[in-house]
Amino acid sequence: MAGNNIGNNGAITIRNAIRENKESALVKLKLSDRGIAAEIERDINERVKTRFADALNSDRKAPLNRLRLMFVGQGRAGKSATVRSLLGKPFTPEWDSTVGADVSEGMISENRKWMKPDQRGDFASRFAVRLMFTRADDDNEKRLVQKSKPNGSVNVESQGDMKSTTTANMITLNDSKKKVEDDEDKSKFLQDTLEEDKRVQPRTEPNFKPTEKVNHDTDIMREYDEKLILDAKHDADSLTLSLWDFGGQQVFYSMHHLFLTKSGLYVLVFDMRELLDPHTRNGAKTYLLFWLRSIKLHAPSVSIVLVGTFLADIMEEKGKLQVIDKVLKELTKGSFAQIVVPDNGEFENLIFFPIDNKERFGIDQLRRAVEQCARDDKSVLQEVSIRSMAFLDSILSEKQKQKAYLTFSDEVKQLGTNVGVPSIREQEEALAFFHERGFLIHMTSTEILKNIVVINPQWLIDALS
Repeated sequence: MAGNNIGNNGAITIRNAIRENKESALVKLKLSDRGIAAEIERDINERVKTRFADALNSDRKAPLNRLRLMFVGQGRAGKSATVRSLLGKPFTPEWDSTVGADVSEGMISENRKWMKPDQRGDFASRFAVRLMFTRADDDNEKRLVQKSKPNGSVNVESQGDMKSTTTANMITLNDSKKKVEDDEDKSKFLQDTLEEDKRVQPRTEPNFKPTEKVNHDTDIMREYDEKLILDAKHDADSLTLSLWDFGGQQVFYSMHHLFLTKSGLYVLVFDMRELLDPHTRNGAKTYLLFWLRSIKLHAPSVSIVLVGTFLADIMEEKGKLQVIDKVLKELTKGSFAQIVVPDNGEFENLIFFPIDNKERFGIDQLRRAVEQCARDDKSVLQEVSIRSMAFLDSILSEKQKQKAYLTFSDEVKQLGTNVGVPSIREQEEALAFFHERGFLIHMTSTEILKNIVVINPQWLIDALS
């Protein structure tokens, strides 16, 4: 603080202001000074730990930012290669056909990069830190808006919202970008403030007792880690995808209906060469119609992306894309799910996305369309409580014991009670949510199935396959 002419009294005022500002978003401050500087750092650290404990045991909710993305279609159409292309992985020509289904995860970062998610720590801890930042950001925004409006009125206008235009069964996606500018306040602090501070009233230790909530007798206990701050900021702007790559061989079709969900985004992949060849056209159309009807049956309101592969093999033949487009429009003219169509570039008049996984043609446009459609999906905005996330942690932690499934009556119910979710109704609602998001499998068609919670979906798929 010497360079800013801040003396002892100023340092004490800064320290006291930090103590009084209970909603401060400041979570870390490094100062080289001793005395007051050390106390300021200690105050901030203790305040953050208190806010972390309060968030862990609150009833607040926030969107999970997670969606299930399902790839379906005929065998050897290139579904696995398309998944790998979207994730930025290299093309592998000798890749074996998917047996049953393959479950993996991907993440779309805030800068629109697709990658493998870095899931350090547990869900509840990361979620709690996210809630800390959300609360501070919301309060700061309210204060700024109130200052800018007369009589304290609040009028928040949306900026840069993504919009979709629907014509019949088609959805046209428009790109939009948000630029977020962060201002940082930088201060340097003065030494030699201990003597002055001795005359100030002693500091009161912060209260670490979590906020008491009705109907929750069990406190969620987690250890605060500074790395969670970066993870939380990353999670808030990112989107996690549960990727389900279904095998296209007809022998697996009887089991696929067990895993199709009513929410999420469906990507129907087909080999364009099959639709152009007179000898295989009818068979290719039959497969496409089968999947369109299956999606309509299991998820009548979801969006579907049609993806044609092997573009490099047909792109030199003029008019071939229009021939395929005409066939697809004939197949989808009924009341099928909403079809997402390209909105710009050379393919804007088509109702499908032509790509080539080997040459990487069309991958960027497909990636942008899938991302925007996923972010616009209403299910992504569905909020979940932090106690539900603690419940999920306790369930998935059983994987460490080499368990593939749990019984609801004996194990899952007790796990819920242990984290303060004793209600059977709440537990069942949470399991349904986790099932839709691809964390686990919980089928409820019969009492026997209802009592089984599969915490390793790939294990069940492999067993059935």
